[in-house]
Amino acid sequence: MCPLIDVAHSNYYKWRDGRDARAERERADEGLAEKIRAIHTDSEETHRAQRITAELRELWPCLTLH
Repeated sequence: MCPLIDVAHSNYYKWRDGRDARAERERADEGLAEKIRAIHTDSEETHRAQRITAELRELWPCLTLH
């Protein structure tokens, strides 16, 4: 089937085997999004990106935002 849709077999298997990692990343992203919404709401919707980032870094100093 891979030749039919012009995809290398190795790319298909790499995509297929990454399913768990993608699902874990999606859960982590949703958790971060919930925290961002909470900070924004708690600030009476006055905090924007820089202030929210600063608060997140205070909570989780090792946080890497993507």
